Amino acid sequence: MFIKKDESGIVIILVYVDDLLVTGDSLRIVKETKEKLKQVFKMKDLGELRYFLGIEFARSDQGILMHQRKYTLELISETGLSSSKPAATPMDTNKSHMEATLRIVRYVKNQPGLGVLLSSNKNTTLTAYCDSDWASCPHTRRSRIQEHGCHSFRINLDYRSDERVGSKLETTC
Repeated sequence: MFIKKDESGIVIILVYVDDLLVTGDSLRIVKETKEKLKQVFKMKDLGELRYFLGIEFARSDQGILMHQRKYTLELISETGLSSSKPAATPMDTNKSHMEATLRIVRYVKNQPGLGVLLSSNKNTTLTAYCDSDWASCPHTRRSRIQEHGCHSFRINLDYRSDERVGSKLETTC
């Protein structure tokens, strides 16, 4: 990875074998960088990012969705689980490692295109969910989530330049 940052912006170049990913916060700087690289190296511009290192990128008004749908479908097929029923939960107790692994593959089969959305919304809220009560029942090793509920944490950060202007932490139990 190469990073160039100056007063006009930042450009980042990711290199993997013979693949390059050039990105930055200014289209002008990205174009200039690609032109400089073309003067030194033989390269072809493939346009907007669609696929890199097994990760697929899909753009929409909501943002950029990163997922591994193609890899997930190949994994389901190679493990012989194409005709199997999807699992409702990722884990089950008292299973061997291989059975647990195959269960996770069957769980992912429910939504193979599920991924991470890099939102185009300028929202500065970070939301995380945690089942801190996981496997706490001494008899079943299952969560007591019905009794205690799922914890969610929401942190609102407002940054301007490199200074933190304010932050807020909310928790629900």
